[in-house]
Amino acid sequence: MRKLNLSLALIWSLLIGIACLITFNADVGGKLPYKDKFVHFVFYFLFTILWFRTIDEIVPRQALLKKLRNVFLLGFVYGAGIEICQGLFTKTRSADIFDVLANSVGGLTAVLLLYYYRNRKRNG
Repeated sequence: MRKLNLSLALIWSLLIGIACLITFNADVGGKLPYKDKFVHFVFYFLFTILWFRTIDEIVPRQALLKKLRNVFLLGFVYGAGIEICQGLFTKTRSADIFDVLANSVGGLTAVLLLYYYRNRKRNG
């Protein structure tokens, strides 16, 4: 299971990187307001869950809050790094602080749900 979780986390991370650094010609989703922020939220919500499952298997004795903090920071740094790369290395994409915020909200939401789930599971 460890290899599967690691593989899923790595593939998802790679897909996020590709999706955020290439140009799409199709306007998927029409003219929904803030649709790109919702996409960023979902990307990093799933990123956080997948990496948490991986880290949880690799270091099972590490404290829950430490694992959650580390996986959130991993997502934050990865997302901010992609935004920097968009600004520096692409001509059709630009860095957006609100994308970083959407990433962070997605990651934080996943952290809160994971924390709630773990505590509920442990206490009942």
